Amino acid sequence: MAKRKQSSSIKTKTKTNISAPAVKKSKKSTTVAVATVTADQQQQQHSSQKLTIEDVFEKEEAILESAKNYNQLVPLLQALKNEIKSDKEKNTNNNDNEDQEDDEGEEEDLVIALITCLFKIFGKLLKKNQLRSFPTMTPAQQKVTEWLGERYDTFKNLLFTTIKTSTNDTLQALAVQIIFRLAKVENAHYSLDEIYFPKPLLVGLFEAVLFANDTAHVDVAIEELTDKYLIEYDDIRYYFMSLVDGLLVDLLVDQKKLQDNSDPEFKSLAAIASVRLFDILSKLSAIFPDSDDQVNSFYLEVPKKYVNPTRLISSPLRLSSHKTVFQKCWLSAFKLPVSYDQYKAVLQILHKSIIPNMIQPQMLLDFLTNAYDAGGPISILALNGLFSLMQKYNLEYPNFYAKLYQLFDNSILHVKYRSRFLRLVDVFLSSTHVAANIVASFIKKLSRLALYAPPAAIVAIVPFIYNLLKRHPTCMDLIQRPDYDAGDDDGFMDPFDDNEMDPLYTNAIESSLWELETLQTHYHPNVATLTRIISEQFTKESYNMEDFLDMSYSTLMEAEQTRRLKAPPALEFETFDRIFGFKRPDQGEVEDEEIDEGVNPPMMVNWVF
Repeated sequence: MAKRKQSSSIKTKTKTNISAPAVKKSKKSTTVAVATVTADQQQQQHSSQKLTIEDVFEKEEAILESAKNYNQLVPLLQALKNEIKSDKEKNTNNNDNEDQEDDEGEEEDLVIALITCLFKIFGKLLKKNQLRSFPTMTPAQQKVTEWLGERYDTFKNLLFTTIKTSTNDTLQALAVQIIFRLAKVENAHYSLDEIYFPKPLLVGLFEAVLFANDTAHVDVAIEELTDKYLIEYDDIRYYFMSLVDGLLVDLLVDQKKLQDNSDPEFKSLAAIASVRLFDILSKLSAIFPDSDDQVNSFYLEVPKKYVNPTRLISSPLRLSSHKTVFQKCWLSAFKLPVSYDQYKAVLQILHKSIIPNMIQPQMLLDFLTNAYDAGGPISILALNGLFSLMQKYNLEYPNFYAKLYQLFDNSILHVKYRSRFLRLVDVFLSSTHVAANIVASFIKKLSRLALYAPPAAIVAIVPFIYNLLKRHPTCMDLIQRPDYDAGDDDGFMDPFDDNEMDPLYTNAIESSLWELETLQTHYHPNVATLTRIISEQFTKESYNMEDFLDMSYSTLMEAEQTRRLKAPPALEFETFDRIFGFKRPDQGEVEDEEIDEGVNPPMMVNWVF
């Protein structure tokens, strides 16, 4: 009972302090209201006054001491606005000298003092519930509360502006920290009856981080946001993906701005936001929770669990809700301009980190189809995600093998992703239900490309073809075809159509693997030896492709150098006593002075002896 009495008395006292200007004397309340208006009118006068750090702390103490000094917020906010504006102008002018560096150090200390003091002031006001109006307030109190709320909005906008324009790493990190501390105070004290979620504050932060100027040091703010909040706290990560999705939906309503050059500035900002958002989401994909039990780290107050668990209500407590907002955020991000490097970066992690964390991965079909149709390395990287959707989510992709066959061009065995591509093709052709003429087309195409491939690629192709022939015995006719029609004088006419893009109609099943027989006389001994397995009986078990896929010139050279020889190689050489028509001086037949230096053979002109 004693505790309850004490708390009630505190509440009463707080109410008395808030309502004191209006209840006791109407004259006094009028003075407060008039003073606030006068402060706005005198903003021009404050803008010309330069505050010191001592002045800032004095004004902070005065504001926290009495409500009569609320007007002191105006010069503090105006000073912060001026400092941010001057910092932006200096960055534009790019004047570098020692005096400016000293001035920047002093200005940085002043900005830090202004931000921290204003945070303390508004934090105290939030805890006292003096920034939110209540029905029991008098008109004078209501007016003061509205005025304080406007000043608080000004402070938040100045923090957003700092992130968007500042090139100071310390101020970037400080602005993010202050915003999150304000979010925590708002969440706990902005509403008395229910948990308040600071959506406007977080939306402003996320928009400032993603759409900041390219000249700002926003990478510091992004690192601060990602490492200390998005990765650490499940609820902040959930709200980030949810709010950014809504932000992008509102921003990209008019898609014509991205499809043409009607608004180049908007298109440029969208491209910058795309790079930043993709980097953040890629990091979040790697630490995504696997179950509801792992969703246990909260920065804001933990929301209440719903009584009816069957209701489909989005909540940061549920993994399914996290997957839903994760999917929406990625799909919205794909609508932004995506560069070639971003395509590659996303496709490399798509099948491991993105698809498993989506509630409906089939929604990625359009993105993967566009990437698969792009050709080159992008198509190769898109194969993993596309095949994952087909294999695990029963996605139907018509003409998949026709599209895959079209990727086998003259450059496929020379690219960086060759080994990864062959691994995927091995998986795609592992089923014994694939039509024999399709498998024969891939075997024949690989054999033809091997004629122009480097030795490291041929060493991987031959075991690959051997495994396909073992897996699909119907294609064994490709090894030997003695019943071919030699024709008149033209010899063997290969029925394989190398220009046909559909593997069903290449006539590869009617051809033979004469290309592999040609490779049996390859200049590289490893290639020639390995290719001879095609001419032997197929008694060997299937090869382990991992032993061959990562071969390169260096590994082939290293294997040759470390190979044990059964017998030393036979060497034959012949000595010569002349070079370019002249006998060597050590033979004694020609003296040095007898050589006419002015009459050198053509090949010895400009030689240095």
